[in-house]
Amino acid sequence: MPVMQEYVIDAMTSFGLSSTDLSRSDVTGLSGGYKNKAVMGNDWLASLGISRPFEDNELRVTPYLRFTYQSVTQSGYNEGGTAAALDIGRYTGNGVRGVAGIAVGSLNKDPFKDDYTYRTNIAIGADSQGLLNPALSTTLGGYSSSVSTPTVGAAFVQVGLYGTMKLSDNIYAYAGVSSEARRGQTLYGGSAGFRFVF
Repeated sequence: MPVMQEYVIDAMTSFGLSSTDLSRSDVTGLSGGYKNKAVMGNDWLASLGISRPFEDNELRVTPYLRFTYQSVTQSGYNEGGTAAALDIGRYTGNGVRGVAGIAVGSLNKDPFKDDYTYRTNIAIGADSQGLLNPALSTTLGGYSSSVSTPTVGAAFVQVGLYGTMKLSDNIYAYAGVSSEARRGQTLYGGSAGFRFVF
């Protein structure tokens, strides 16, 4: 949505449901030596961004800011009252992410009009601790403990490169690579394919 003629606000919200089946076939003391149970979960997300594009004859340069809130809930898991039964507590967490970056790309964004289009971006950001290093309480054989993910840094850097190549009036190829790096963790992603329009 354009704002004050020069700025653009974008927003997104989503809701998801998950189901995970857990089973153990080597548990003594359980009926038939086998336990299977679904663990249900849900998550929702809301994101708000603002950007300001600058254009010249060849390039579009777009600084942007984006804030995201996410909430995740997962039900507990209990195998009963036997000595070998496993109990995992319910998990609820929420977190906030802030990102500031700049995107540079070709002036034309329609891959059917130009032979090539491209876009690259670099950004820095930080996550709150709510979802960054989650921990679950567990009980097994009467012993209680906590299971945590490896500790990673809150601040991160994102980079990405995307491009298209027109193959005909109704076909173009696309490819993209991206990375997010922080202390203790580096994530990579990529995609490539063809798009047809009839």
